[in-house]
Amino acid sequence: MLAFAILGAVSCVGCGGGTLDAEALSKQAEALQSVAAEGALLGQAAASGETTQTFAREHSAALSELAAKTQESLRGATTQPSLQPSLRRLTTLAADTTAALEQLGDATQVEQRELAAMLRAAADQAERIAGS
Repeated sequence: MLAFAILGAVSCVGCGGGTLDAEALSKQAEALQSVAAEGALLGQAAASGETTQTFAREHSAALSELAAKTQESLRGATTQPSLQPSLRRLTTLAADTTAALEQLGDATQVEQRELAAMLRAAADQAERIAGS
């Protein structure tokens, strides 16, 4: 359910690029933070054997699609000069999050732990960007 709420947020903010003001950039960061945090939880659960591989694969694929939409939206966006570093960092985080989520479903338990840690770090960084 959370994934559908995030999809709505992602689809509403910055579709197709455009110019992002501070509020819009913050909303994109919040959406990415949510996807990355959910992916981290999924990775931890999968690595601990608390979920099936099928569920992990399907859910990580859905989350990856959300992260990819955010990445695409950010890739074509512009912003004021003072926000450019945050936009660049968020775009990189979106790409990293997408890649991690694409790998998560078919990863070994050791890899799932590593990917969960990477996704947690991405969520933390996106949260800092959202708050700046």
